[in-house]
Amino acid sequence: MLFHDLANLRQQLAENAAIRARFLGRLHPGPAAVRMLRLLGAILATPARWKALMLGGLVGTVTVAEVLVVLRLATWNADFFNALEAKSFASLVNQIWVLLAIVTGMMALQGLSLQTKMQLQMVLRGHLTRIVRDAWMSEGRYYRLRMSTGEHDNEDGRLTEDVRVVCEMVVEFLVSLLYAFIQLALFVGVLWLHSGPLTIAVGEASFTLPGHMVWVALGYAAIGAAIITLVGHPLVRATDRR
Repeated sequence: MLFHDLANLRQQLAENAAIRARFLGRLHPGPAAVRMLRLLGAILATPARWKALMLGGLVGTVTVAEVLVVLRLATWNADFFNALEAKSFASLVNQIWVLLAIVTGMMALQGLSLQTKMQLQMVLRGHLTRIVRDAWMSEGRYYRLRMSTGEHDNEDGRLTEDVRVVCEMVVEFLVSLLYAFIQLALFVGVLWLHSGPLTIAVGEASFTLPGHMVWVALGYAAIGAAIITLVGHPLVRATDRR
């Protein structure tokens, strides 16, 4: 009797493993990042694609506008100190009004960015939830999981939470990546235009470094990133051990 039950258990586990393998092979080919992007990108083949594209374009436009406002704030500092140096009260008042306009625009853009990102996340969540729900309910997976051993409580809640986390992380990551890329391009251009060539003499030889502040900034960022990585990487394992 014991051997018979053990054989049935092994058969059930094998069937569940085969179903899981087919599920993973059909819906999740490739690396993890490519899987998520492929699943979410499948929304372009659904009726919700126009809404997703509209929200995605709006999020990108607002992100570009945010970077431009930050750039305007950087140039405002120069205008403000120029007004102080000229001891012009009218120019100083004008720069105060400009600062108020910049701060107001920044607040409005941040609010609009938050709203559009949340709407885009909701559209993606609806799409991914339908994919996961259909895959979960087909071929008797729900019933088979109930028949297998182990704890399987609140599966629908776990699926819903995973879908929420995935959609929020993907949108936040892509928006942050776009913001950082545009900011890098704009500020490198500003530094390149405002920093002249630097001639460095080494012995009898000399060479000219164009846009020297760009290379100084990139070197500073590289050194800072290396130090943060060396110091912070061991903390990851320490946190996991806790």
